Amino acid sequence: MLIKIDQNFKRLDKFLFQHLESIPLSLIQRLIRKYKIKINNKKSKANSKLISGDIIYIYYNFKFKNNFQSIIKLTHNSTKEFTNRIIFQNKDFMIINKPRGYSVQRGTKVNISLKDYYESLINSQLYIVHRLDKDTSGLMIFAKNRLSASKISKLFLNNKINKFYIAATKKEFKKNTALLTNINNQNKNLKLLYRKFI
Repeated sequence: MLIKIDQNFKRLDKFLFQHLESIPLSLIQRLIRKYKIKINNKKSKANSKLISGDIIYIYYNFKFKNNFQSIIKLTHNSTKEFTNRIIFQNKDFMIINKPRGYSVQRGTKVNISLKDYYESLINSQLYIVHRLDKDTSGLMIFAKNRLSASKISKLFLNNKINKFYIAATKKEFKKNTALLTNINNQNKNLKLLYRKFI
């Protein structure tokens, strides 16, 4: 098996753990020690760095298991509704138009989440890379594997993906654009730059 690297990574073992779904990290590290996994066909270590353009050579036949089982079964109408909300998808991620009233993930008072519905729809595990509040609608990204989740999360972290919110309000703002500030109950200063659509 050959894997071509398209960006830099700090560690060989951590990259493969993200890339090879369901393969234990301990097995990956053992194969690296036995030189069954090499970078550019040269002996490497678990902590070896990966540089864009590198090729990982794997001399081992992995047995991939898909143990995913959905906790819910969608009705015909639900399947149609959630499918129609898919804006784009490929092998790495999907973008949906999230409806208001759905929590993105399970919690204390949430037994079934939007993530659960879409996992049932595609019969595969999804990874959350950002969140929208329950009562917020808009575009939502779900990653389809750990490696894509890591890459997309880094894009959010480095402000390569920006989020914009549109709000309807009864109050008329005097200025077309301004900075709103507030302090929350944790004494954190919050800032919001708004622009009025005329």
